[in-house]
Amino acid sequence: MSTLSRKALTSARHSRRPGKLTKSELTLHGEDGSTRRVKQGDAFMEATDWHFGSNEGGATVRLLAVYPGEVGAPLSIRADH
Repeated sequence: MSTLSRKALTSARHSRRPGKLTKSELTLHGEDGSTRRVKQGDAFMEATDWHFGSNEGGATVRLLAVYPGEVGAPLSIRADH
């Protein structure tokens, strides 16, 4: 389980993984300026381009993130690297 405090942002990243939001709401922001709101109970797939998430609500976001891939491979590539 991953959490994101209220009013917090994730780092910008490039990854593709499925997830399911188990509490609150999360806004996903794409590099092209697009946004997508994911609500409690929704399953979603992260974007393939650079993206970040924001918790614009009043409660901590809780989500189940699934990390498919090879052993030893990075889970995502952060924009600051």
